[in-house]
Amino acid sequence: MKPNKIFNGISTQFLQTSHTYSLLYVMFNLPFDCNFHCEKCFHLENNYPNKSETFIDIFSIKKLINEAKELGVHSIIIAGEGEPALNKNIKKIITELHNIGLIPIVYTNGSTLTSSLINFYFNHNVSLVIALDSLNGQTYDRFSRTKGMLPKVLNNIENARQKYAEKIIELNGSRVVHLAINTTITSINKHELENIKDFCKDDILFVCNPIARFGNATGNWNDLVTNEQDYQLFHDLSQKYSETGGPLTLTEDGYCGYSRNGIGISPSGDYMTCAYTSKTNGLFGNIKTTSLKEAFELKQKYENEYYQNYGKIPCLIRHDNFDKYIEKLKTIKLTDVVYNHSTK
Repeated sequence: MKPNKIFNGISTQFLQTSHTYSLLYVMFNLPFDCNFHCEKCFHLENNYPNKSETFIDIFSIKKLINEAKELGVHSIIIAGEGEPALNKNIKKIITELHNIGLIPIVYTNGSTLTSSLINFYFNHNVSLVIALDSLNGQTYDRFSRTKGMLPKVLNNIENARQKYAEKIIELNGSRVVHLAINTTITSINKHELENIKDFCKDDILFVCNPIARFGNATGNWNDLVTNEQDYQLFHDLSQKYSETGGPLTLTEDGYCGYSRNGIGISPSGDYMTCAYTSKTNGLFGNIKTTSLKEAFELKQKYENEYYQNYGKIPCLIRHDNFDKYIEKLKTIKLTDVVYNHSTK
């Protein structure tokens, strides 16, 4: 059953099946810059960022965006690293996306959403995914390692809610919304999920997922996850409370759309299986040496093999055998691989 809300930029997810491998999403990570130091952060380790040594320039980004458009990409996701709004090129990138008809989806911690920036995002058809892990000030400070930031974030969300109300439309019995709240489930906030979902009301999509053992969460694991039994419960809670049944782009056949129909790009131009893990950086090549089409087809080949071995998986990087997938990728010789996309 379809949810009563559809998130703008991923509405095509409901048309996807396990036999459809077209490229719809490209996930960009910009160079790390953040005003939070979250306990769960994918791009921190022991509270220090894992920064790339070299960065692709704005001209390379624009070239890749146009290549994506030619391949039929539907949306460009700016997932991080850190808080994208702090990057000096963010408005240039979004303007380029808007001008060529691609939908920008920006992940944010919500602290940077001034009225001016909300208006810019609104006018450029940006969909926003806002991290919100607690409605309790002390808990929020703990998760984000900020001090007294929650009232500001909640006020920014309300301002965005009021502005984006103008964009909500009805489509086949569902409400198409441009705002989503993304909550990471831990032992600390598992009891808050229903309240956060209620906070979203009818105009914000609510998504929640279990914490992943990557980055900063590795060192903070025992503080965030009481025990293994609790961790297994998080998956059930995600299915119960997330309005998509799990990840934001969960397809009707139970896979993450970012996995089945997307590819990530690191700040240095390495292709990634997902923008939330650097473990695959370079294993599918780099934009300087490998085309977007070649990298996506190679990625799909090995992910399809993984799904055949382990079955339906809503989030590849959270799966118990993800490390086996990484080890398999490390055996690839990019110059020797030929994958015929038409034979899928």
